[in-house]
Amino acid sequence: MMPIRRSLPAVLLLVLAAGCGGPRGTAVPTAPLTSADLSGLLGMSYNPAIDQMRALGYESVRARGATSYWSEPRSGRCTRIGRSRGRVTSVTMLSPGEC
Repeated sequence: MMPIRRSLPAVLLLVLAAGCGGPRGTAVPTAPLTSADLSGLLGMSYNPAIDQMRALGYESVRARGATSYWSEPRSGRCTRIGRSRGRVTSVTMLSPGEC
């Protein structure tokens, strides 16, 4: 029984280091964000991603199911955000008329 007790902390450390049991999704952009390039939102948890968009000046225009449309009024940029299971799965820049 003694060898199992000694190895248990090491096994737990390996599991945590491998990412098992940790939080899924991220609140940190995977790449630097600008209002012209939102690709860093991919894979982020949806709500923190939306907070990032708002910080860049984007405003929600409409939503349809798991797809939302956002406009940045100063530049006229428009983007479509797709989500699944609480994470951003697609970011598509559109022409202003599509918002």
